[in-house]
Amino acid sequence: MAARRLSRRQKQLLDFAHYITSVAWLGAVLCILAIASMARVVDDPETRHAAYAILADLDTTVMIPMALGALFTGVLLAVLTKWGLTRFWWVLVKLVVTIVLTGGGTFALHQQVQEAVVATASGGVAPAGGLWLVVANGVKVSLLAALILISVMKPWDRTPWGERALVRGTQREVSER
Repeated sequence: MAARRLSRRQKQLLDFAHYITSVAWLGAVLCILAIASMARVVDDPETRHAAYAILADLDTTVMIPMALGALFTGVLLAVLTKWGLTRFWWVLVKLVVTIVLTGGGTFALHQQVQEAVVATASGGVAPAGGLWLVVANGVKVSLLAALILISVMKPWDRTPWGERALVRGTQREVSER
């Protein structure tokens, strides 16, 4: 019944928006990983600071909006289609991981990026040498790739809530006959 809320064209457009924001989010994380890695090993203080300043701009203008966009469009897809938010394990896992990545992996790291910009402004180094930004973004790349794989494979069956909804729907169909 929930799948009827969207026309075929609306579903396609929402799918497209979700794909674009998700892929852009992954691309931004890859760029940030590359820049953070370079900033960590470069010897020139001005280049190091410029790298962290670029990283901060990318974080604010691309990473955060795309993470929120992927989360928002994913929730809409789940709610407005047959998949639901809690009916299938693969959707629920994607939801939880996306919330963790958006909150912890995007907004928490945003503070680290800002600290790196400030610390390198006068020729210093980023806190902990910027290692945390490299490691955390490496983990984010892996988790985002795993989310894409989960979307394609849909590896797990229904949750207990999805089973109950299936049984209720079947009982309703029988009683309507």
